[in-house]
Amino acid sequence: MRCSAFARTGYYHKENVIPCEDYYSIVEEGGLSILAICDGAGNKKGGAVAAKLVSKIVVDYLYENFERLYVMNSSGAKRRIVQKIDNCLKEYGKKEGVTDKELACTIIAIAIDENQRCICLHLGDGVILQYRKNQDVPRVISSPMNGLNSKFTFLTMNCDLNQYLQFYRWKEDISGIFLLMTDGAQGYFTKMKDVSKESFLDAMSKLDKLQTCLDVNYPVDDYSCGIICYNCTEE
Repeated sequence: MRCSAFARTGYYHKENVIPCEDYYSIVEEGGLSILAICDGAGNKKGGAVAAKLVSKIVVDYLYENFERLYVMNSSGAKRRIVQKIDNCLKEYGKKEGVTDKELACTIIAIAIDENQRCICLHLGDGVILQYRKNQDVPRVISSPMNGLNSKFTFLTMNCDLNQYLQFYRWKEDISGIFLLMTDGAQGYFTKMKDVSKESFLDAMSKLDKLQTCLDVNYPVDDYSCGIICYNCTEE
């Protein structure tokens, strides 16, 4: 298995000299490949900090507890993940004098082991797609989550994580690619028919191509993408 990702500053932040508020973390060790991408809430002072913290928290926790989380009941597994995220953010907020509500970000994450067992997490905007071998049109694993207002999305500190954090797990016996994107990338990706309809089985070169396309189009929002390639042979 192989992981790769990128996070880029969008047009609005570039023009206003604001650093990228998307962050990703990767772990590839001990037969596990884990990727998490978080998009910090731009209207919160602690959005970027939250994205950086949560991406690392999620990746580390999935790595340390993958077997346990995979075999235990779903509600219990999600509760443990939520408790870890919540405790870490509250501890950081108390230490740094930041209110809980300011530490807000979305979450998209996936972990897969050498037996092709998968765990997936999703909160808020962003999308998780799966390209299976010999299939150009991707399967949607998880779609963006919004409230009654289309401009509202669920974030780490503005909702009940036990209710709104999506938790999936399953076992795969086929080759394929998982593609994770924040909302800044997703909107442009769907318009890029020459890229979005490709198989992505030569994953690393396709990810580079996707980054180039996004860089040329220069989305307003920060944009991030990442892949996990499992049981694939590079073309």
